[in-house]
Amino acid sequence: MSYLDELVTRVYTGILYPFYLFCMLAIHYVNEHVVIPLWMRMNAQRLPLINTCVLVGDGISMGIGDHISRGGLASRVRVMLREQGKQDFKIMLPWRILSRGKVGATTKDWLPVPDRQGAESVSESQPSTQRQQQQQQSNLFTDTFVKGDFGRPDVVVLFLGSEDMANNISPKQTLENLKAITSQLLALGVKKVLVATCAYMADRVDDQLEREHAERNRLITQWVEKETGNRTGIFEGPDLMKVVNQGEMLIEFGGSIMFTDAAFRQLTPLLMDALRNPMKQVEWPKLVNLSHAAGML
Repeated sequence: MSYLDELVTRVYTGILYPFYLFCMLAIHYVNEHVVIPLWMRMNAQRLPLINTCVLVGDGISMGIGDHISRGGLASRVRVMLREQGKQDFKIMLPWRILSRGKVGATTKDWLPVPDRQGAESVSESQPSTQRQQQQQQSNLFTDTFVKGDFGRPDVVVLFLGSEDMANNISPKQTLENLKAITSQLLALGVKKVLVATCAYMADRVDDQLEREHAERNRLITQWVEKETGNRTGIFEGPDLMKVVNQGEMLIEFGGSIMFTDAAFRQLTPLLMDALRNPMKQVEWPKLVNLSHAAGML
């Protein structure tokens, strides 16, 4: 690597990427802690009708890699719902779209605590290192769904597993982790859980990695199809490989592989197509009650 190439790499990694990440997180904070609460206050009379959908997982769920002006995946979904929700997707009630995630997060990072009591309930008899590791693994789930400030969401979309390969998590373990996460979400009262397939996030073509990735998605798809057929509340999320396979949808930035803004542009309608039926199922009881109330007037 020449001196100029090394300098450019250092500038991107040490300055531009942290600045971009700061801007995206700032936009995310303003949207979810200022704009959306203000919107809910303005619609105070309709609060019982407002539903909540949370996108959780790795950097994809947070829209990291998207253009700053777009604000990430949740912002894109909010815009599409506002502009096309009723006409194209038959979504009749207002939805609050939130996102919670961490760049590079794996299925292991999102594992719930064993007894729903939070990381503090980990046995004191365990070695301190083991307790710390278990607490760290549980923080994302606990902070989001147990200690979260948005109440119990109606729909959760999981964007998890894409980072598992880079962290030596086997396809079978990815599946077991997803089962544990979805099971706990449903136990907490989440009505619908969508599970997206994994994106191939490697920066090179490798036959062994591609086989492992294909096996991971095969296991996830088979399990989700079975659960959907059994009407357990688990649904197929968007197929992220439909985005990746279109070419030039990934970029290396700051030492990380992430979706480009073009990828998020392609992903948004795929996500809305996956959300359509679960959202309508959540809305149906409220729409029936509204109809009965209107008929009694």
